[in-house]
Amino acid sequence: MKNAHADNTIGSTGFNSVTQESLNAVKNSLFMALDHNREFTQKLSRAMRDVSLDFMNIRLEHAGRALERSRELQGISEILVLQHDWMVDVARDYAELTKRVTDVLHDLPKAASNGDLPEHDNSASHRRTEDRAAA
Repeated sequence: MKNAHADNTIGSTGFNSVTQESLNAVKNSLFMALDHNREFTQKLSRAMRDVSLDFMNIRLEHAGRALERSRELQGISEILVLQHDWMVDVARDYAELTKRVTDVLHDLPKAASNGDLPEHDNSASHRRTEDRAAA
């Protein structure tokens, strides 16, 4: 009877050891997944913040330019032309914002699935803004 109890203790210790190892493996996997998701969420948040700030700066520039032009207007036809130009800028800026957000939402998950989460590059958007401002 004493030997059966000793065998049972050894068996349960072995089982507990295997169970503990399995639980540790699951725990480590979950921590790795959480860490990866946290990193992904941070990079996505930074990229979206950069896109939003760039958009707001572009809109402020265009609104400021429209206000400057409005000081020199004489007559309703010039006001209508200014309003039309401003609305075209708004539509163009929102279309560009949509494209940039789409690019961010498309590129970051693809990079995450490859295990590489680069910082989103806004240099192309700054060049487009500078080109449009110069025009």
